[in-house]
Amino acid sequence: MCIAADMLTIGFPAAAVGAALIRMETPEPYDDLWSEDCDAVLTVMASLRPTDAQNHAAQAAAALRAYGCELRVRHNTRSVCLILHRSRPPLFVKTEFGHDTATHREVAWYVAVRRTRPDISPFLGGVRADTHATVVLANLATAETFDARALAGKIDEGQVAAAVTAAVHVDKELFEGHRSRRAARGEDVFRQRAALRNREARRLSYLRRLIDAPGHLINGAWLAGPWRWLEHLARRPAAQAYVTSDRYGFIHGDLHGGNILMVAERLHLVDPNGRRWLPLAYDLGKIMHTVHGGYGSIMDGHYQLSVGPAEIMFRWEQPAVLHAGRTALQAQITDRQFAQALYAQAMHFAAMLPHHGTHRRETIALYIRACQTFADLFDVLDVRIPR
Repeated sequence: MCIAADMLTIGFPAAAVGAALIRMETPEPYDDLWSEDCDAVLTVMASLRPTDAQNHAAQAAAALRAYGCELRVRHNTRSVCLILHRSRPPLFVKTEFGHDTATHREVAWYVAVRRTRPDISPFLGGVRADTHATVVLANLATAETFDARALAGKIDEGQVAAAVTAAVHVDKELFEGHRSRRAARGEDVFRQRAALRNREARRLSYLRRLIDAPGHLINGAWLAGPWRWLEHLARRPAAQAYVTSDRYGFIHGDLHGGNILMVAERLHLVDPNGRRWLPLAYDLGKIMHTVHGGYGSIMDGHYQLSVGPAEIMFRWEQPAVLHAGRTALQAQITDRQFAQALYAQAMHFAAMLPHHGTHRRETIALYIRACQTFADLFDVLDVRIPR
């Protein structure tokens, strides 16, 4: 296995203005998946000159038609995803119109991670241009997500612990191996993001009623709403400082169980956000979503919800093996980092509500998990708030 996979950046005469093609100079351990088709697809994508998102999608589909491309619709994204069934090997192509897009950041993340962990992602190459960006991955047809395996009972505690340990290790390695910066005074990416999303959520009347309520009777216990928890946290500067990250750096940026792929015992991290300045707690909170928050269970419909006039009854089915993931996570981080991960998890739940808002029951379930996670956090902080 090649430990350091070097990247070769090449400008092509036929490429769009500002375009650079990035391919694996040493594609091990994916050398069995490499072929001239990979180079051809990258060269084609570097030559595109799109004028808008619709034109970009049409150009990409037309240019790759010879490879038997199948369009895949994606949730909450502006990218176009194509499966090339007739390329050798079959390839997964993700491309996005615009300058400095999420896909531009993905290319940067894949390049960075393959330098130190060439075994952890199926990245074969990419294009970064002024008008668009493209990622080309080996299409792992037999891959299953970590969430899917856990929900189907196809993974044991040892495999759960190993997957969480590996994912956290890669993220910490990236964070510690790249330049980081100290957080500005009062900087809290979670509060800033949640405040923006809260305004969006309030456009839906049922969410506005939930958000405006001081609290809720959930499964027989009274729990404050997320914003009331935050008000109490703000009145306790020491507790607020304890859960607030003081360094920002380079991480995956969306490290939940749906972005951890497994083929046999092999792990692959995909679909990074790749933001340059985020706290490590951002991804620790995403992992907590998977091993503690029940996010995968809720997305798969494994929950029961009854909303009455006086009480909400809510149950969700968490695979027991995922407890091993929480244990593995806690073993790699400090007590403060674990509190920060709980805070991040709660804030992720609160911030995602408007993106799921059209699915009312699902969104209410996510809101309840935000309330419950805040309660878990305040238990860890040993802080009690009055009703």
